[in-house]
Amino acid sequence: MRAISWTWTGLLWFSRSTMTTVETSGAAAEPDFDSLAGQLWPGVVEEIDELVRRADSYAVWATQPGTPLAGDDRATRPFQLSHAVQLLLNAGIDNLNGVRHLTFGRPDHDHGGQMILHQAAHYVLARGAIENFATALWMLGPRRRAVRVERLVRWHIQNVNDSHSATDRFGVPAPKDKGTRLSELESIALASLGQLPPRLRRGYSTTDVVRYVDELRPSTGLMSTHFIWQLCSGFAHARPWAHLTFLERDLQPTPDPDVLHARLTSSMGRALFAPKHALELCDTLLHRHERLNSRPFDRV
Repeated sequence: MRAISWTWTGLLWFSRSTMTTVETSGAAAEPDFDSLAGQLWPGVVEEIDELVRRADSYAVWATQPGTPLAGDDRATRPFQLSHAVQLLLNAGIDNLNGVRHLTFGRPDHDHGGQMILHQAAHYVLARGAIENFATALWMLGPRRRAVRVERLVRWHIQNVNDSHSATDRFGVPAPKDKGTRLSELESIALASLGQLPPRLRRGYSTTDVVRYVDELRPSTGLMSTHFIWQLCSGFAHARPWAHLTFLERDLQPTPDPDVLHARLTSSMGRALFAPKHALELCDTLLHRHERLNSRPFDRV
């Protein structure tokens, strides 16, 4: 796979005061980072392709009898913990496969070895992968089953809250009302915990998830999951701080002395940053899943 790229660019106008603020707080990339990224990208693509092949295999992550994960499933039936983890895992892999197709094309019909670098689309897809893998890690990471059960219940409660927020306005008929669905989930938490945790019906927040992952996989600064997720979210929502700080900029004056004309482009290194982190999260998740899905196991 050749390290050749074709890049989307964007022509934007920003006030000089905004540019100055971002420029003084931005972090410059290492001069040789794109060269290193060109060597790393082929391996990243191979990892993504292998994950896609595994995800397409029947029962590849099925729960094994007699394992801690099987015990988790019994405690959370009919909302089995392993089912939620598999859904999150597959969704994250699908996001990464989207990065692969967007950047290099599909495996059997690529772009002739060339990369197509959009300004920020790879960050948007990587954000989904990071959120999904991190959420599954947040569920599987705790050693105590009671905590794993509580987090699974919070995840399902968030799903109930989101689904009713989206569909109630249309009068869509449902087999069970919101209160009944929430009560069923609370009964699972009560059986495992002996009492209902505070604010259980509020579900959970992705911010809490990524902060937990940074405790599980100690990292700080630019390499923390929390920061990379925030950066991806910044690109997803067209936040100026993300675009102006982390994209390459070609600044030109305009007739208005207070306004600059900016051409913003991505690069091989910038495009690699978030997807590679998502792959690292996936690797940690799969190791944790394998440990919980094996025998013997330490006390959980």
